[in-house]
Amino acid sequence: MSGVEIVSQFLKDLIAFSTLIGLATLGELLNEKVGVLNLSIDGALWIGALMTFITAYFTGSITIAILVAIGSSLSIYLLFGYMTLVKNVDQVYTGVAINLICYGVCFYIYRSIFEWGIRDASPHINVSLSDIEIPYLSQIPIIGYMLFRQTILTYLFLFLIIPLIYFIIKKTIIGIIIKAIGEDPEKAETLGINVNRYRFIILMNAGILTGISSTMFVLYFSNVYLTEMVAGRGFIAIALIILGKWELIPTILACLFYSSLEALQYRVITLISGLFPYQFILMLPYLATIIALGAVGRKVKPPASLGKTRTRTK
Repeated sequence: MSGVEIVSQFLKDLIAFSTLIGLATLGELLNEKVGVLNLSIDGALWIGALMTFITAYFTGSITIAILVAIGSSLSIYLLFGYMTLVKNVDQVYTGVAINLICYGVCFYIYRSIFEWGIRDASPHINVSLSDIEIPYLSQIPIIGYMLFRQTILTYLFLFLIIPLIYFIIKKTIIGIIIKAIGEDPEKAETLGINVNRYRFIILMNAGILTGISSTMFVLYFSNVYLTEMVAGRGFIAIALIILGKWELIPTILACLFYSSLEALQYRVITLISGLFPYQFILMLPYLATIIALGAVGRKVKPPASLGKTRTRTK
């Protein structure tokens, strides 16, 4: 491969990885801007990825698999919302508990179907998300390969979801309400804003984004389900929000930073194969994120009500 081809493929992978992590991160960004700290992202990604794989395995339909994944992630977010917004259970404890439940449920379901049930030694799916080339634009050197030879999910993320979230936050009254709820929910409620209703709506939309994100694990980056494939990316999403200082554009840039390391590690592994354990390269994105978080994390101020349990005023 020529130098231009290597750079083009790296940038293409960067955008693909940023779609996976970005969808979940932007959903959580909206949650946190209204004061909801949802630590169950990891569990929702696990459930979504597993249900995507099972549905695609038995139906062969990408569309049905994506819809089932969205429904699965939504159910996790609904459970989190019910426990924290209705029953006023601590958000951190609830998120951690849901994650533990999801880990166990996914492990049990996968083994019960593919090891104890049909006994498929190497279950895999035969369908996947294909790259769609945009005529003319995809022929632009480097940029065309990077932006206009992607999956439909990446196009939705880049050209619909990001602009829509930006417009809502920056240009509408809803953005003002979101900020008001995140800073002082009690005062917002005295102004006639139904705080829990807004939090639930945003939580459900975040669940949809996380569900879409989870499908990419098995429909694009792999055709199998692995127990370690999510690899803590739900917690990385929260770290990226802190790096982005709870602002949309900086958070997107943080996602690109992390995704560039994800894309780079697979290039590096092929170059240093056999020289030293590849696990050192696999931990590079996480290590770099932790270092960056330690450098700037103490200097940022989150929404005032983030993670705080409250009882709705009568």
